[in-house]
Formats: sequence, structure tokens, C-alpha cells
Amino acid sequence: MIALQRNPVEGEIESLSQELGREFADFTDLNDDLESMLALMQQIDRYACVSNTNLHLAAAAMASGAALQCHVLVPAPAEFRWLADGECSPWFPDMALYREDPAMDGQKWDAALKALGHALRDGLKQ
Repeated sequence: MIALQRNPVEGEIESLSQELGREFADFTDLNDDLESMLALMQQIDRYACVSNTNLHLAAAAMASGAALQCHVLVPAPAEFRWLADGECSPWFPDMALYREDPAMDGQKWDAALKALGHALRDGLKQ
């Protein structure tokens, strides 16, 4: 597993590594070099993220033929690219969306994170 997060808070990657019981290779420094980040996106097979610059690089990698599966966590309310609901976006139709549920007070991300976890685990079994 690799970390590509833009501007992570100190200790955040280490905390996630401990939670998942897996080491992460830290590639967050590539965020200052978009050409290198794009080259990396063309080499990875799965990417879980929020909407940011790297997601657009992932879309470019996918458009150029990279075998990349992209999983996007979408907050509520969503920005226009992600629409108000649905499992995909017309701008990024090949990306799987996992939406925050504002009706679930205190547990707004539980269902989305559970579904994302299942999708990533299922992908690792292939």
C-alpha cells in the first residue's frame, strides 16, 4: 500500500498504517511534482481518495489506458462533479463513488467506508 495524500497531518499515515495493520510506502512528496505523480498513477492498480488534484491525474492515467480502479469518497453536500446522489459521475464515469450520508448523525461515513473496504478487499482477492 502506498500513501499519496496531499498535505497529510503529521502522524496521519502512521495512524492509518497501524489501524490497517499494513505498512505504507510514503509517496506524498510527489505532490510537488505532478509529472512524477502522473507517472505513478499509471503504475498503480487501485486508488482510494477524495476529490483533489491526484484524482484528476488518476483520470488522465485511466484515459491513457492505465488499468487503474479509482474509488472516491464524496462528502455531502457534494461538489457539482459528483452530483447530489448516484454511484457514478458523468465527468468520471469509471470511478466508484462512496457517499457521506448526512442523515446518519455521528456515523455519516460508516456505510461509505464499509462499502469501500469491501471493494478494496474484493479487489485484493483477484
